[in-house]
Amino acid sequence: MPTDKLKQFLSLRDELTAEKRALELRLAQLNRILGSQPAPVAQPAPAVDAGPETAPARRVRRLKRLRNPMSLKAAILKVNTRPMKKQEILSAVQKLGYKFATSNPMNSVNVILYGRKPRFRNDNGLFSPIGV
Repeated sequence: MPTDKLKQFLSLRDELTAEKRALELRLAQLNRILGSQPAPVAQPAPAVDAGPETAPARRVRRLKRLRNPMSLKAAILKVNTRPMKKQEILSAVQKLGYKFATSNPMNSVNVILYGRKPRFRNDNGLFSPIGV
């Protein structure tokens, strides 16, 4: 009796899989006609059902780490020869050739300017190195 139910389940599953495949092909044809998707390459059906379908493993694309000739702190110290606003510091560091890997480089500058071991004095929004 359990093998009958198993056979019935596998039969229904195969039918549903075939119907799904036919619907996907029809949808691909409609998309191609409407111009919203390139023509898919037909894939042959698997000869033996290996079990439930699983999603393919996602590949994580790692970005190559940017290599700058000096650290951000060293770059800020180099350009900060007079009291400057944060935006001026950021512009000067970028003109120096420092490349940021972030979409918001001001956050990186803030980490240096407001760090736990302060190396910069803040006088009403004008930053200068401590000891200069």
